[in-house]
Amino acid sequence: MPLHVVYVEDNEKDIHLLQNALELGNSNQPVWSKVCLTPVAHPSALPGALAKHPDVVLADVYYQPEGTSPPVQETDHLDQIIQEVGKWDRTSPHGFPTPVIAYTSRGQTALKKCLERRETLYDIWDKLSAGPEYVTWRFQRLASELPRHRPDATIQKLIAAMPSEDCPQWHNHMLSLVRSYGEGHTEYEQVKKCRDSLQSILNNLNAKHSVALMALWDILAESEPLLRAVAPKLRGIARHSINVFWVGYWLINHPLLRDKMSELWIQMRDSRSDDRELKAVKPIDGLNAVWRLASLFHDAGKFHEYGKTITEVAAKLFEKFGSLEMGIPSWAAGKANALPKALKQLLFKLSKTKGDPMVEVLTKHITSCSQREKPDHGAIAAAYLLNIGGGKDATDLFSQYAGEAARAALLHSCLPNVFDAIQRDKRGNCPHIEWQRDPVASLLLFCDQIQTWDRHDLNKEIKDYPDRAELSYLNVENDVTSGKPRLIGCIDYIAPSRVDMYPELRKDIATSLNQIILEKPKDTLLHVLQEEHWPFSVHLDCALSGDKLSIDMDFA
Repeated sequence: MPLHVVYVEDNEKDIHLLQNALELGNSNQPVWSKVCLTPVAHPSALPGALAKHPDVVLADVYYQPEGTSPPVQETDHLDQIIQEVGKWDRTSPHGFPTPVIAYTSRGQTALKKCLERRETLYDIWDKLSAGPEYVTWRFQRLASELPRHRPDATIQKLIAAMPSEDCPQWHNHMLSLVRSYGEGHTEYEQVKKCRDSLQSILNNLNAKHSVALMALWDILAESEPLLRAVAPKLRGIARHSINVFWVGYWLINHPLLRDKMSELWIQMRDSRSDDRELKAVKPIDGLNAVWRLASLFHDAGKFHEYGKTITEVAAKLFEKFGSLEMGIPSWAAGKANALPKALKQLLFKLSKTKGDPMVEVLTKHITSCSQREKPDHGAIAAAYLLNIGGGKDATDLFSQYAGEAARAALLHSCLPNVFDAIQRDKRGNCPHIEWQRDPVASLLLFCDQIQTWDRHDLNKEIKDYPDRAELSYLNVENDVTSGKPRLIGCIDYIAPSRVDMYPELRKDIATSLNQIILEKPKDTLLHVLQEEHWPFSVHLDCALSGDKLSIDMDFA
């Protein structure tokens, strides 16, 4: 991740020395791995610099008292700096603490004084021994260490920094969600603390249906311990869903993308319905409404998908426990044709022409999964959303939002799974998701694939695969050549810290990740999303705990 450092220092020579060392250190680094320095001449100016959401504060200790000049003696201002940072952390939009590193050249006496504040400092460095080159190296290491302690900080900061004029009226609930998430010390805490904010976001969408939606969210969040018990490499679904929600929200409402995304919504809306109520909704509001449902609930069917496995594992444990007459839970398999029947209307809406192979292939896939008693989780999520929306015959505004979200959830999981069932050399028969026809499903597939965490090789017994992945950098800029906005980012796969101690293991993981990323997200996005119809071009680098991998991804 790029590291933003606020350097509180009144000695211009020290500032220039560190700036020169950082410039040299940044020269061979990609944009997402550079260290940015913001000098602040006095602790009294720190609040303004903190409002820029720095990652760390590097603080000289002794300063001229405010309003004085030499020969008045400099005094220790470290407590003031710590207090200002603490005040910012208590009210900041992202909720996680900002590390403070004391940096002094006053010798042992000053270092001992700093040690007295060790509880509130991240580290203490001595200028006499830790020169600019050392500080540059430590900051480069810190850039790869911090994501292990502050999950998803980059996207949280991006949401927190969104100008209010670019955001929907309910953006205050998003800020509350970001802060609640940042305050959690573990993944379980993060998800639990988010519940009230999510309730407010869904209440804003539709108070009548928010109770049912939150019940679905609770199933998604509370089933994770069971899912991880039977599938240890399965990602944290609730955290993943929140991150997918954030990334899509940021893209939909970005000033350089908002108009294009609104155009896609209008094209999709006009091809689906002549409903006056739906057409009266502002395009950006309609897109944001459907995105809330599609992104937060696209994986809500995971628990049902693994239901048979969960009960089989439970039965084996009961057998080991003993033959007491307690009754062993059993998997109540659904009817194989129930899901296709419930989703029939949704499936046929996908068809552009009679006999479209997409409808046939998806129907076969959903039925096959049900017959194997492992129903597709996207189909389950779609069925739940349709049911909450009032069923296939409902026509009110929320039901149309729910139907569009159900469609996106269905496509995001089914099409990547059935793609291999169709011969790739017969491109005309390959089902695609088109941005112009399905902007929500396209955005969901994109955000889902770049945020997927369970990238592991099932054929290799490497036990230290990355715990998770996160977007460590994300930016949109105008591309004069293509005429499209260009999205630039980096997906950082965060390995356990112990991997840093074993270079050969790290190399094995990097080699395996390069191949997996080529086969999974890159291949999926290249073949399932219609080529040459993207509303923006994309370049994504991939990294393993801050070190660039050889694979990258480009889409246009």
